[in-house]
Amino acid sequence: MEDLVEREANPALAAAAKLAEPATVLGQTVNIVPPGALVALKFQASVSPSRSLLDRQQDVIDMARVVAKRFDENDEAVATDGRARGRLA
Repeated sequence: MEDLVEREANPALAAAAKLAEPATVLGQTVNIVPPGALVALKFQASVSPSRSLLDRQQDVIDMARVVAKRFDENDEAVATDGRARGRLA
């Protein structure tokens, strides 16, 4: 099941949406957030008491995979305090 969330649902989602860039995935136009924004959103989800334990554990795994694959100083700045390419919160 996919999660669809309105980008104005919280300040972090709204800020991440401002950093998104259009891309085509499997023939569909989508907006892709940079790795730093994705890690920040996954962290926020992983500490949310309203999410199930399994979902929060998956968020942590997702963060680890993003960081392991490709994560540079700019991504770290976006993930930690939004200094690069815009603010996350």
